[in-house]
Amino acid sequence: MPLPDYQSLMRPLLEVLNEHGELLMPELRDRIAVKLGLSPDDLAERMPSGGPLWHNRVHWARTYLLKAGAIDSPRRGLVKANARSLQLLAEDAPVDTRTLARFAEFNEWRARSEPTPRTDAVTLGGSSAPSVEDVPTLTPRESLDGAHREIKQALLDTLLERVRTMDPTDFERLVLQLVLRLGYGGPTGDAVHLGRSGDNGVDGVIYEDRLRLDRVYLQAKRWAADVSEGNIRDFVGSLVGKHADRGVFITTSMFSGPARDFVNGIQHRIALIDGLELANLMWETNLGLTIEHTYDVKTIDTDFFERELE
Repeated sequence: MPLPDYQSLMRPLLEVLNEHGELLMPELRDRIAVKLGLSPDDLAERMPSGGPLWHNRVHWARTYLLKAGAIDSPRRGLVKANARSLQLLAEDAPVDTRTLARFAEFNEWRARSEPTPRTDAVTLGGSSAPSVEDVPTLTPRESLDGAHREIKQALLDTLLERVRTMDPTDFERLVLQLVLRLGYGGPTGDAVHLGRSGDNGVDGVIYEDRLRLDRVYLQAKRWAADVSEGNIRDFVGSLVGKHADRGVFITTSMFSGPARDFVNGIQHRIALIDGLELANLMWETNLGLTIEHTYDVKTIDTDFFERELE
């Protein structure tokens, strides 16, 4: 039988979780396949890019339900039902993107994923991922760009979640690697991790020249709470103690309004990088990521056809 599209998998996914409780993704895929009576040949179907089509479609069903708050993921790779799951199952109706559009968090996520309004049907790895209206109005190139934005946003969310679970010392070292990849530290990439007792409020330093005269100090906070103005004042005080005027404060959370206002009003040059910007910078520098697949979008070489061919 043809593999169900990812929207058709949303309700069976909820039913399986309701029946079996918490499941890891491989077991969840297997139990849904059994419930739907899929054959080994069905599950062996591949996407044009080479990946398993079944994995891709279950992944997107899970992602959409998670962003709508219809399932929970207490830790990486694990999913479970919640009160909203039971609410949707009690309605005894199909679950799809129109259903999920009732929930504010789903619409907020879609808005972040889609900077421009979309009413097209986007194909994600052979699996249809339509908008709520599902009326095609965009060109194929715009649809491809929209699909890329959606994939990127889902990955950025997952990436930030993963970073937030890191050991604090590992997070400090990750921040040092990121700043080096951004081009600081000169050709030798001279960086020192200082995140230990007696570090005087800084977690690392990047040296911009061979004589170590030009320095950028770093503070890395793997926090859930917003960074306050007081936290920034403490960091600036640490810079003063080290006779430095430049620093980078990186957090997995956000900066309060007063914290940003304070930085804008002082002579010290302080760069503030919050969780969203951190994830985007990791994307740009390919830190902690690997390229799974690329698509070539080609156009006609008009010069080739306009010149004389030998």
